[in-house]
Amino acid sequence: MKPKILSLINQQTNHEYYSYFVYMALSTFFERCGLFGFQKWAEKSAGEELNHARRFMEYLQDRTQMVEFSPIPAPDCSCNTVLEALDLALKHEQRVSAWIADIVAATSSERDYTTFAFVQPFVVEQIEEEK
Repeated sequence: MKPKILSLINQQTNHEYYSYFVYMALSTFFERCGLFGFQKWAEKSAGEELNHARRFMEYLQDRTQMVEFSPIPAPDCSCNTVLEALDLALKHEQRVSAWIADIVAATSSERDYTTFAFVQPFVVEQIEEEK
């Protein structure tokens, strides 16, 4: 695997863990507001992010590459309203889409069609996440 692709996949693994924390922070916000349906949605989303991180890690391991973890900053989820919280989630998913797009672009320029194929389900999923 070319170094640029390896770096981007490792970064995405860490982004997915960060995404887990974003959704857990949103879950606690919704719980404090007594919005238990939103809380469950945020917890479910957090679980999906953990699954994504595992998939990226397993992909690297299947390709006999080293998984490199980076410090994960605490998310800034200081919301005052439900609308702010939902807007934060949307903006976060848009950032995730941009990160995935960076991987797609790199796989194309580096002619890494295996990784290109691997990330396609994430590309499709981001369409749903931004709805």
